[in-house]
Amino acid sequence: MLKDIKQSYVGTWKLWASYWRVYGGLRAVLTSLYFGVSILVCALSYRIWSESGWWDLVISAVPTMLGFTLAGLAVFLGMDSKFSAAIAGGTDKEPSPFIQMIAAFVHFVVVQVVALLYAFLAKASFFSVDGLPAWYYDVMPYGRGAAWFIGFGIFIYAVMSMLAATFSIFRTSRWFDAFVGPPDSS
Repeated sequence: MLKDIKQSYVGTWKLWASYWRVYGGLRAVLTSLYFGVSILVCALSYRIWSESGWWDLVISAVPTMLGFTLAGLAVFLGMDSKFSAAIAGGTDKEPSPFIQMIAAFVHFVVVQVVALLYAFLAKASFFSVDGLPAWYYDVMPYGRGAAWFIGFGIFIYAVMSMLAATFSIFRTSRWFDAFVGPPDSS
């Protein structure tokens, strides 16, 4: 049984590593316009995330976003056409445009799930404990502020990733349009 568990974990990590490689890794995230705009929007939203309860916005919004994302991806994958075959078939060194588009959607889902989990943990850990050393109470407001900025920033990045995934579909649609070609005028 332990061997099965180990194989399952190794297989999952390999799959995640494959997605991360195709997506472009940390470099793709940090150099993304969507990530930069997310930081700016998060900073401008100080009044939201600097108060307790910001996590309720995330917890209420993300499940709807996740449902829409997964439904949209299922519809896209369900549209079987020769076009999917035409843009598929990359290599380990150069993933196909099809896999790159799927990686953008997977990234969108991953960021949404991370935002949701972060919000759950922020809500669950928001309590006070009496009797701790004084330095704890001095440091806590700063640590909490940084943690809340990061958490809300992940949520804003999830929202911005929605835009990125949408433009990935647009790019693929342009390829499809070129693949099909102009209509016959006969």
